[in-house]
Amino acid sequence: MNQGIRVDPDAATALPDTLAGPDLEVTVSTRPIPSDPQPIPRTQNAVAAGLPPAQRMEFYREMGEATPETIGHVLTNWWLLVQVAGDPQTARTAAAVKARTASGRSASTVMRERGR
Repeated sequence: MNQGIRVDPDAATALPDTLAGPDLEVTVSTRPIPSDPQPIPRTQNAVAAGLPPAQRMEFYREMGEATPETIGHVLTNWWLLVQVAGDPQTARTAAAVKARTASGRSASTVMRERGR
């Protein structure tokens, strides 16, 4: 297998190079790999800080109405929302769904196919 690596010194604009062989395909890039976002602590203050003002008020309202039995559930639901909203891949997926360009099938199509 004859393989070579070509590296473009201009990392800001370089496109990935591909190594190929009969059983191998590897993509190499000189661009930095983005680090994973830091997880948000599962606390009321951390969750509130991660929300836009309009959602923050709704969060505080739900937390204020929660009972001792449900407060953990309310906090976890909002914490998950903040975690997901902070993920760039999720943001891209959500934008594609809103733009109707996401891959896959609609829920209504799946339900129709299942006979419901």
